Amino acid sequence: MKKLITLILFMLFFISSIYPCWEQFQKNHKHTGEDCDITITTPLCIRKIIRVCFNYEAMPENALPLVDEEGNIYINHFKYISKINPKIGVVLWERTTTPTINTSGIIHNKKVIFTTTSNSLVAYDFNGNFLWEKIVNSSGQIYANLSFYIPNITPTLFNNKIYIGTSKGEIVIISADTGDTLKNYQIASGEIISAPAIDDDGTIYFGSRDNNFYSINGETGNIIWNINLGSPIYSSPSIDETGIYITNGFGEVFKLNKTNGNIIWKKSTGSWANGTGAIYGDSFFIGSDDRHVYKFNKYTGEIKWKVYVVDNIAKMSCIVVCAKLFVLGCIDKLIMIDTETGYKEFVCNTVLPNFRNITYSNGELYFTSQDNFLYVVGPCQNTCSPCTCDAKKFPTPVFKTPTRTFTPTKYVNPTITWTITPTQTITPTNTITFTQSNTFTNTLTLTPTSTPTLFFTDTFTPTATLTNTPMPCNGIATPVFNVKMIFNPENTDNIIFEIKSSVPLLAPPLATVYPHGSTCQKSILTFTAEEIPNLENTYRVLYPKQTGFGDIDKIIIKGKDICGVEGQSDGSFTKSVISQLDVKLFNNVIKPVANERCTIHYKIYNNDKIMIKIFNRAGNLVKTLYEGFMKAGEYECFWDGKDVAGKPVADGIYIIVVSTSYYEIKDKTLKTI
Repeated sequence: MKKLITLILFMLFFISSIYPCWEQFQKNHKHTGEDCDITITTPLCIRKIIRVCFNYEAMPENALPLVDEEGNIYINHFKYISKINPKIGVVLWERTTTPTINTSGIIHNKKVIFTTTSNSLVAYDFNGNFLWEKIVNSSGQIYANLSFYIPNITPTLFNNKIYIGTSKGEIVIISADTGDTLKNYQIASGEIISAPAIDDDGTIYFGSRDNNFYSINGETGNIIWNINLGSPIYSSPSIDETGIYITNGFGEVFKLNKTNGNIIWKKSTGSWANGTGAIYGDSFFIGSDDRHVYKFNKYTGEIKWKVYVVDNIAKMSCIVVCAKLFVLGCIDKLIMIDTETGYKEFVCNTVLPNFRNITYSNGELYFTSQDNFLYVVGPCQNTCSPCTCDAKKFPTPVFKTPTRTFTPTKYVNPTITWTITPTQTITPTNTITFTQSNTFTNTLTLTPTSTPTLFFTDTFTPTATLTNTPMPCNGIATPVFNVKMIFNPENTDNIIFEIKSSVPLLAPPLATVYPHGSTCQKSILTFTAEEIPNLENTYRVLYPKQTGFGDIDKIIIKGKDICGVEGQSDGSFTKSVISQLDVKLFNNVIKPVANERCTIHYKIYNNDKIMIKIFNRAGNLVKTLYEGFMKAGEYECFWDGKDVAGKPVADGIYIIVVSTSYYEIKDKTLKTI
């Protein structure tokens, strides 16, 4: 009997595997970014590529895969939340949210919680059932889309509470159980972009765009100390028992004393470092946009090594798994570095840029890319190529839909009812005394009555229905391409070819341009098209002008759909001319003391990346007004005559540069007292 019980317990233990969770940004409330549930086995390779956003906008750069104890993954992508089983490559369910979700979420008590652009928190249980949406009680917003190189406002979970900054410098504390706002502390004069780090005693640490780093009491909101670090702070702090690790917008790395905020050590990288580091052993690791990853001795600040990783790190955060460091480059790289030696062991490419962070569970790494796939990286055979070994694409999501069935059931129950009926009997009696007596006799009559009673019973039957979402390709039909040639008089260098595919493609298509006339006079050029971000199945090619508009005979487009079927266009295209100015300046002579501002009006074509920068006449950058992706439309921004630190610039002429893939415009503005 004892052997039987032991066998049953053994089987239960191995059947009900519990995976290590990754429930929030950088693993925990201290943002240490370190884990080692099981020793990670090398060499590694991309094991699975799971399509998440099937027919929707590109996945936002803040889509962080969250992992529950069963190994399932939860990802947000703008108006959608998906649950994925990475072991079999299946999307278990997907939910549409009315507000947009554009930041990483948290897992708490069998539910996933995300912040939204409606300044609210939205919660779903693990079965995809909507639980609640609560508006956050704050004057500022709990989201910010500043640029691809700056993180979004991110929540932190600690002791059943959510901590988050706002665009007005507030720290808001929210119940993770109900979504109700518990406390709101007005602290900083600038946006709080970083995810607050919470110490075990409840002290809250965070940076702000007002250049200051703060320590506040979590119960009262009182500022314990703050220190000016010289430039805006976008990264999130990491903390341990010895201090606080934080970077500023100049790429300087600080270790601060937790008690008084004094600088223990300060070092510099070669560019900005807006990501969050990882703490492992006696070291602190951080990536920089100078394309290096740095290892610092966490006690002295000594640089133990710095490794060139080819790709820009920008705002991506490092994680350390079992003495191996992992980080994503914003172009297309996944990099693994041995933390002891600095040896770069693994580099692999995604299809499109990343701008994201990595999570880890049960020996596998998870991250997303702008190509809308979830990448699963795990152990590989020694004979494989790291980027292709066992890689399997899962293009068709499968959804489980619970079905409610209400069945009305009639029951007839005969009920015997005894009715007591009083009966009065009068019996006349004659006597010889001629005396009349009336005798009253009460009789009880029992009458059985059968009464039918009707009952309705609602029976709830959960039915798990597997629904295969049809693929946009069938392995037979070829992709169809529509091509439009766009001529912009302001863009003197290129003609734009815009390509629309009828189905999703495995990779951007090839475009071969045949100019008019003899091919010995003009070259036939082939280009790899670029995918237009956030625009479904749409690509572009910038073709250098040769003899002017209309000198092209045909353009042939070739590409394969996700079923592997290749299609080719017939060479035809339509034409379009952009006739109006793309950029206009209003009030280009400004007096900041009179609250005057220069207005920059600009156009975006088909969801493009744009940079708006101010330079002085010497060519030095004064301020970046905006850098990032925007949807198609017309927009305005302003310059108030101040530099990146918020200080008024000297009088003189300044150059405004507005650059997209479709044009680059330079114009002058004059700043006077």
